[in-house]
Amino acid sequence: MDLRECIYHHLKELVAIPSISNTKEESLAADYLAKSLAEQDYFRANPGLCGQFPIEGDQLGRTVAYGLVRGNGRRTVILTGHYDVVDTEEYGEFRKYAYDVEAWKNASGPELEGLLEMLTPEARADFCSSEWLFGRGVNDMKGGLAVGLAVTGWFGGRVLEGRGLEGNILFLSVPDEEAYSAGMRGAVPLFVDLARRYDLDYACLLDLEPCFDEGGGQQVFIGSVGKMLPAVLVQGAKAHVVEAFKGLNAVGVLARLFLETELAPEFAEVCEGELCPPPTWFNLRDRKEGY
Repeated sequence: MDLRECIYHHLKELVAIPSISNTKEESLAADYLAKSLAEQDYFRANPGLCGQFPIEGDQLGRTVAYGLVRGNGRRTVILTGHYDVVDTEEYGEFRKYAYDVEAWKNASGPELEGLLEMLTPEARADFCSSEWLFGRGVNDMKGGLAVGLAVTGWFGGRVLEGRGLEGNILFLSVPDEEAYSAGMRGAVPLFVDLARRYDLDYACLLDLEPCFDEGGGQQVFIGSVGKMLPAVLVQGAKAHVVEAFKGLNAVGVLARLFLETELAPEFAEVCEGELCPPPTWFNLRDRKEGY
């Protein structure tokens, strides 16, 4: 297969895996990535340079799939991305289409009309143009991983041919990006071990994520926002509803904290002329299960 065919092959198979964050199906994606790497010519010749690195203490037994192609020298480019996806509830009755790239192409009749109604006007125009693919993770993390797999295989093939290529490529994919980043945090020991064992100099990291189109111009991010992931728990004081002033409503306290910090410009740091986004809340809820 040429690069284009290879990318599409991996994309279809990755999208078909329902690797929703914090589910056992995440491991299926890691297994696929590790197997795909192991089947590449370079790793058939160098099986010790690819595999699955377990995340210490992970209750779901998730792993980091990786493969290191060694050219000449120490300088190493890291190709990384995550293999977990968010759930597919917003697909509603069309959930089956979330994991099938080809199904979108073959939809017709009432189902096609329903799909088009579900899309925004911009997405509908993209769909009708036949120039875009649809499915969970197609143009995001799984599309990027498919490209990374293909590029790693291409580079490894050139190394086997004795092309004398400078540099190394480390392909590495993690779980849990859509939740608490257990994958990337758990991958740190692997980064350190590989660098020490093979005398690598990590010169560049490429995040295999989407690019954004802003008015016809593409954005390229040269840094990373990262995740702080603070957690706030507020405990109120219980009181009957007719004596509300004798209690303290925890929801009100938390809501006030939200209003004071959500997108607050004073928390937007500036580094080397680049303005980082201010903080935003991902979750806010009452933990009571009943009245």
